[in-house]
Amino acid sequence: MKTNRTLLTFFAGISIGLIAAHTLPAQSVKPPPAYVIAEVEPDPTRTADPAASRKYSEEAPKAIAAFGGQYLVRGARAETLGSAGINAPSTSS
Repeated sequence: MKTNRTLLTFFAGISIGLIAAHTLPAQSVKPPPAYVIAEVEPDPTRTADPAASRKYSEEAPKAIAAFGGQYLVRGARAETLGSAGINAPSTSS
């Protein structure tokens, strides 16, 4: 009788463990998004290569899409809106 009770307890524990392992929400959590901000400027020490630039602009989106990435903004001109950075002059005396 005691052996049956022990086996029943053992199998109940395994069943509860298996159910819990399949229903844990932590296993299906989506990673947080990551954002990349890039401003590509021409290198003044190298001559411009329009063919290489064109190839890069065609291949870069494929690499980004392969990892589930997408463009939020592309091709817009960058504009500095303020100068409150580290090297900004102090306004207090």
